[in-house]
Amino acid sequence: MFFNKSMNNRVDNNKFYNLLGVDKNATSTEIKKAYRKLAVIHHPDKGGDSEKFKEITKAFETLSDESKRKHYDQFGEGDGAGNPADMFGQMFSGMGMQSSNKKRGENVVHEVNLTLKEIFNGKNVNITVNRKTIDQDKVDICSQCNGQGMITQTVRMGPMIQQIQQPCSHCNGRGKSFKINHVTENIKVSIPKGAPNNHKITIYEKGDDIAGGDPGDLIVVVKEIKDEIFERKGYDLFINKDISLLEALKGFKIELKTLDDRNILITNDKVVKPIVNNSEWCNKMCDISLEPFAKAKISDEIKVKELIESGQLKDENITAFMIKGSTTYFYKDSIDKLIESIKPGNSLIYYKQRENIHCVEEEGMPYFNSPIIKGDLYMKFNIIFPDKITIDNDILIRGGFGEPLNNPSVNEIESDMEVYELVEKDPEVSYSNFKDTIKEDVEESDESMPQGQCAQQ
Repeated sequence: MFFNKSMNNRVDNNKFYNLLGVDKNATSTEIKKAYRKLAVIHHPDKGGDSEKFKEITKAFETLSDESKRKHYDQFGEGDGAGNPADMFGQMFSGMGMQSSNKKRGENVVHEVNLTLKEIFNGKNVNITVNRKTIDQDKVDICSQCNGQGMITQTVRMGPMIQQIQQPCSHCNGRGKSFKINHVTENIKVSIPKGAPNNHKITIYEKGDDIAGGDPGDLIVVVKEIKDEIFERKGYDLFINKDISLLEALKGFKIELKTLDDRNILITNDKVVKPIVNNSEWCNKMCDISLEPFAKAKISDEIKVKELIESGQLKDENITAFMIKGSTTYFYKDSIDKLIESIKPGNSLIYYKQRENIHCVEEEGMPYFNSPIIKGDLYMKFNIIFPDKITIDNDILIRGGFGEPLNNPSVNEIESDMEVYELVEKDPEVSYSNFKDTIKEDVEESDESMPQGQCAQQ
């Protein structure tokens, strides 16, 4: 009766459905659409609540998997049966259940080189691993050193007696005798969509064995191969595109093939101006109502700029700083947000006015651990000027600025191709959010894969 006691409790199997706002009979497509809608609203990068986002993501991961959904419908968030180890631990105060501090073998590190396209779409890869194994049933205690790994020799030097310890020559200082086997294994590893460069995937107990201890782990490191067209920065993608002077002034339509092999049509009817990289600091006498990212007891303007541009704050994406008395306050907010928060004051704020870049929203890389959400695709335009223009109205009217470079081969109206309009955004804001969240995502879920989830061939 003791073990069945928990089964009398009422099972809550409505929570995940309510979080996504779907019926219990909802199809997988309806669940996916509901999650996408909520994820865009609640994702921290979009200004949403991180805890709420984690809840709806957990609900989606459960209900989108047929076996997990069936289990949830039957048992809710419980496991359907009490954990015997937990129950015995409670009954006997954990006697004999504590985990032993065993030694672990060495980890085996294996790098996997993948193209940006493969990372975008996710991929199952087969890797060959060389590792050391030991038959633990045939590990014997060394009879010469009694498992100590060291032997003591007594040396007499006249009236003096000296004891010297040295590694046992019989077991090479290991204290045990055993045979090491060098084996080769083929293992299938699943690379998640949007995995960051240098992302590590842990496959438990697939490293080297150690006598009397637990095997080490296999650490698979994802290495990104640079793409010829797309450049990745965080969750955003960047491409360089040539346009004629005529297209820069009158607008254009560009046909583009994405990393998931879709053809999209990008349109723009606004004037495209050359991007000017402003490296000079602007300053303004005022005060700011925003909370700073950090503050420091320093008031030397030159040293502060060095900290941001080449010192400890180089990679923190600081957008502005304010010197107030003997303290400097640092900010990571967008320039637009900073300008909006300005109020009268006698402090000096320094900022770099960045120009927005044309982009196609939500056509960047899939978010790591949330692949249904994507970053943005930024387009840097290189305006090709004609060699010569004759200033003549008739020539100008007929397009004397040079022929268009981009002529889509599809009819926008008749084709079912997705059509996107360019918007202007600051990519540094997006990258700052990426750096703030990716560490937390990796720490919470390092894509650790239990041994049962890797396939040996």
